[in-house]
Amino acid sequence: MDINQIDLSAGLLKALYGKNLIMDEAREPAAQNAPSSLKEEPITAPAELLAAQPAPPVAQVPGPWESNNIQFLGKNNRHMAILVYYPSEAHIADADYSFLLKILEACQFTAADVAIINTARQQVSLEDLTRQLAPQHLVMFGTPALEGNFPQIPAFSPTVLDGIHYLHSPALHELNGASEGARGLKKQLWEGLKQMLKL
Repeated sequence: MDINQIDLSAGLLKALYGKNLIMDEAREPAAQNAPSSLKEEPITAPAELLAAQPAPPVAQVPGPWESNNIQFLGKNNRHMAILVYYPSEAHIADADYSFLLKILEACQFTAADVAIINTARQQVSLEDLTRQLAPQHLVMFGTPALEGNFPQIPAFSPTVLDGIHYLHSPALHELNGASEGARGLKKQLWEGLKQMLKL
């Protein structure tokens, strides 16, 4: 829940803010009629203190290719990053997502265990990826997903570099089909995943 969406009851507000720091116009007449011991006085900071305060910095909004915060689908619970390339989708096409979930289930993973990163919608470098997500396994679907100084490895050949297990595969839409070619690619992917994950 966002802190700006908390609803406070009138009683709780009164308990929290029973004494005002600054009087408003509507309360002044009542305050003037009150005994001097009960009159509220506004609290103000000395002028020299206010003048010494620097202006708060203006937040810079990064452009779509400047942010180092990688946007991903999933929770990355088991530190597996999956790179995909979908220019017209926020993360991944629905049919390919369903197919990917079946692959993950066969590997005894869930959607929460991985971070699905659409490299068509954001620039992702290997340094940013390792800093933010600390992947132990990195699966790259499709050649465009390899942009951003990722190692160029042969398809379906699990490779370990700097403690990260890499696997490259053709795009999910090429694997997600009933044709003989798609079945062959799925089999190669499964063999690569079994080797990489030691299944």
